[in-house]
Amino acid sequence: MPRAEIPLGIYLHSPFCVQHCTYCDFFTKAFPGAPQVRAYALALAAGIRNSAGDLGIRGREVDTLYFGGGTPSLLEPEDLEAILAVVTQEFRLLPSAEISLEANPESVSTDKLKAFRGLGINRLSLGVQSFQPAVLETLGRAHSAQRAKDALREARSAGFDNVSLDLMLALPGQSQETIRD
Repeated sequence: MPRAEIPLGIYLHSPFCVQHCTYCDFFTKAFPGAPQVRAYALALAAGIRNSAGDLGIRGREVDTLYFGGGTPSLLEPEDLEAILAVVTQEFRLLPSAEISLEANPESVSTDKLKAFRGLGINRLSLGVQSFQPAVLETLGRAHSAQRAKDALREARSAGFDNVSLDLMLALPGQSQETIRD
């Protein structure tokens, strides 16, 4: 199959986080508030449009779209809608495409998750890392173990049937027993 016929996978980075976790090496910025995040989303959309033309990939099929970060779930549904609109204008997003969104438990609610699902996002990756309070504290996470459980329940009730949980292993204070728990 010629290279130009192979569907693309697109990764879009949202750098905003409620707080910086001690282990994280990704480029992140403190959450500045909705107006600045909206400006970032519009700039990202413009960058997608420009890059599609500059790279000669406009009109190519896309089978994977991944919103990573940072915490892309800090974007409002309207922000993601603006980005998705440009992706669908510039590329042929396949009907079977997996559209993933990374989310941290403290950054979502049932209503927000329903709105994300309504945009066509069909996979949610929850950054849980651990369900052990002491481990979460060591990692500098902004959510509690209970909030992580609630976020998973909310994701299911919002219609997400494809949910992954990020869990970290070999952390200080972990044992085989705490990992099983």
